[in-house]
Amino acid sequence: MISTIQAFPTTDGIFVVWEVAAMIPDCLGFALYRQQQGKSATVVDTWVGFEDQVQGHKAGDHRPSTEWPVQKTNWTDFLAPADAPVRYGVVPVLKDGATKVKPAYSAPATWTDYVSATPSGPLKPWFNRGTISAQWLSRAIGTTPKASQTLEKAISTKGNKIRDFLKGELGARLLILLAGAKKDKVDVYVALYELNDPELIAALTALKGKAHVVLGNSTGKSDATAKETEKNAGVLKKAGVDIVRRKIAPSRYAHNKFAVFCDGAETPKVVWTGSTNWTRTGLCTQNNNGLEITDDKIAAAYHEHWKAIYADGSKSPKALAVAGDHEWPFTIGNSNVSVWFTPTTRSGDLKEATKMIEDAEHGAVCLMLNPGNKGLLGPILEKAQDKNLYVRGVLNNFPAQGKDSPKDQLQLLAGSGQQQVFKGKQIADVIRPAGIDKTADWWQHQIKNTGKFMIAVHSKVIVLDPAGKNPVVMTGSHNFSDRASTKNDDNLVIIRGDSQLALTYAARIVSIYGQYRWQAWRNTPEGQKDKGLKRSDTWLSSRIGKGWAQIETRFWLGTA
Repeated sequence: MISTIQAFPTTDGIFVVWEVAAMIPDCLGFALYRQQQGKSATVVDTWVGFEDQVQGHKAGDHRPSTEWPVQKTNWTDFLAPADAPVRYGVVPVLKDGATKVKPAYSAPATWTDYVSATPSGPLKPWFNRGTISAQWLSRAIGTTPKASQTLEKAISTKGNKIRDFLKGELGARLLILLAGAKKDKVDVYVALYELNDPELIAALTALKGKAHVVLGNSTGKSDATAKETEKNAGVLKKAGVDIVRRKIAPSRYAHNKFAVFCDGAETPKVVWTGSTNWTRTGLCTQNNNGLEITDDKIAAAYHEHWKAIYADGSKSPKALAVAGDHEWPFTIGNSNVSVWFTPTTRSGDLKEATKMIEDAEHGAVCLMLNPGNKGLLGPILEKAQDKNLYVRGVLNNFPAQGKDSPKDQLQLLAGSGQQQVFKGKQIADVIRPAGIDKTADWWQHQIKNTGKFMIAVHSKVIVLDPAGKNPVVMTGSHNFSDRASTKNDDNLVIIRGDSQLALTYAARIVSIYGQYRWQAWRNTPEGQKDKGLKRSDTWLSSRIGKGWAQIETRFWLGTA
């Protein structure tokens, strides 16, 4: 029945994908089993029951998936243990009369390999839990207009359970690295866009003169975050931190968010980069990622760039952009790594990335904040027009269009270098974040993009062909935009040949995509008619033998 099943770990859950070779009559879904190494298997719970059970349930109710099965062929296990290897198997759940179900057999016949949610090796991806449009958070902080105030207080308070959960393993790991630097009395070189997170400020001040910080001035406006960044620059200086301000906004952004950790001999050893601003919202209420790179040569390259922007202060000389035209190539194991530091004069970073997108064979998935009209969104959408490829993405801010342009139309620079118009169904698989509008049935109203929480997706990640011959991951502080390439201080890391890393990033992207896509659909008139699981096998029959299902399977499993 189940021909293949695989599990892809992230630090915010484990994404499980399985392939169903043929139709299973009366199948109402699948029960998912998790087995921690050395222990007995347990059934994973789900939170939505059948349509005829919606009356009388309580918010937060959950049952084993043997009772409330999974009516799709993938699942993210957000409750997987972070510190122990686990494996997964599935069992079809069959109709048993009008209102009952039963597992087809007592245990899975096929299991995944054991995987761990904690990354290892020289390239370690880390993720927070910054999705605030979520059911668990609605239950935790309520759904009244004061919910935003409750959340603001929670993420501002060290030790708060909501804050700690939202910052996830990403926040925990970054603080561990900084605490380790203090313990070992080693130097840390940091380049930041803005700063207001209480724990990260405390960690930097604790390092005193061992912390070396280049701190930008955010967007250059006088908003609350910019004012707090200004204030916290004084806090660092008073603590003895070696700090230089890089006030180049608003015309350019000092947009980096990286740190270089040295050893006792002052040799750069580890780089932390990614999309995470060192702010309360960056750590807790935006979807973000961090990439920890343990490699002497890459760490040395980041250190060299840090010294250049430290020396430039609030200037952005042409020499910095000319230096940005140089690609830094490295090898880690079987992977090739390219690092770009911007600004550039020739956009070599975007040209290299565009060529890789054009060469993708199975598909592309992405998270973007604001790629603009002349960035990598155009090549991604070009790829999406090939219906034999799997392309999915979440885009926080759609690029600005003319005031009279239709809302479902984007004019973008394509891979050919020409402007191209994408509209309607051509952009259907690149969505914006959405929260559930109102409490009904199994679901509660969710906090959405209001007030200080305007940004929901802040990650900058593109993954190509994760299970293919040439897997690619692109990430860093770079927004995949023309501005990021030619104006801002940014960094872009492109990793080729690391399938496990690519699958990990892809799993995280699609977990976020799946949540926001479903929530957007739930807000539609059609979605509001949905009352839960269906007591019919049509959900599976509509998938078996369909080309789109085979395309999705090939993307994840590498099968034809």
